[in-house]
This record gives sequence, C-alpha cells and structure tokens, in this order.
Amino acid sequence: MHFGLSAQHGFGPQFWREIVLSHFLSGEVLTKAALAERIAGIHEQIEAKPIKLAYAGEAAGAFLGTYTKPDGLGNLGILRKGTDSYLVLDPEAPPTWAVAYALLDLWEAQFGDQVAAGLNELYGERGLTSLFMISRGRLNTMLETMQAEGMLELHLIAAPYQVLLLKRDRAWVLGKLYGTDFAE
Repeated sequence: MHFGLSAQHGFGPQFWREIVLSHFLSGEVLTKAALAERIAGIHEQIEAKPIKLAYAGEAAGAFLGTYTKPDGLGNLGILRKGTDSYLVLDPEAPPTWAVAYALLDLWEAQFGDQVAAGLNELYGERGLTSLFMISRGRLNTMLETMQAEGMLELHLIAAPYQVLLLKRDRAWVLGKLYGTDFAE
C-alpha cells in the first residue's frame, strides 16, 4: 500500500510522493501545519493555482493518519505521533518478497519490456531505496536473494552494473511472500 501511494506511477496524489521522498528521513520532525503548507505549495506548483489551506490541512491530516493509525499503515513503524508533532522513525526493512513485488511494478512502469536495467535505477528518488527507506546495501542483499531464487540476475563485475529481470510472474512472487502457491 505504501509503495502504491508513493511510487511515481502509483495511485496516490502527487503530494504524497513528494512528502515521502523529502520528509521521510529518520529523525525528522513533522507537523500538520508545515505539511499543509507543503501540500498547498505542491498543489500550486502542479496545478498552477492555489488551494485553500484548510483543504491542504485535511490532506495533511489524512497523510499523517495513514502512517500512524493501526488500521492504516501505522504498523509499518514509519511515524510516531507526539503531542503536536510526528517523528519519522527508522522502520524495519520490508520483507524481501514485498520489495520484489514492488520491483516488478516499478520495472513495468519504468522499463516496460526491457530485459536489463542499470542497478543505479533501483536506487534513489525514482527507485526502491528512498520509497522503502532502506540502504543500498539492504537492497543489494534483497536482490541477491531474488537472484538465488531465479527471479533476476545481477551483473556486478564491471560498471555500469546491471540487473536482468528473468521472471515477471507476480503470482510467483506473491507465493514467495505469503508461502502459498498463487499460480493460476
């Protein structure tokens, strides 16, 4: 759900991605008022017209509630609600196969039918490390697990480092994630 809301090609509003990428940094303190101003600024930049701060405040409240309420994404451990602010935590890394599923989605959106992509494309703002708040090393470890299971192949002998996607089967990845055979 977090990936779907935050990915560039995801279903969340544009401000969602911008806030995740620029403010989900471990130790950062967020306030609803500051986020409302940021959302209003993002909206004005994208739509070329202002939005009422009250509406932006409602959006900020929805965003913050999503990451703090247990019936939302609160169990991810990204935000902790304080009295008047929210602390960005250093959450646990997601399961490898959840990242694998996101990789398939990202690959389809960014690379289409390409077999290979540069490893650097999976890092940073457009990739998986920022959205999942994980280090390059953690992602590399996950990619090595995916390679051991035959999903992809890493070419790390000489730069530019490449990832070759061998399996695009989402049901297979879901089976790995949930320990069930989702094959049709």
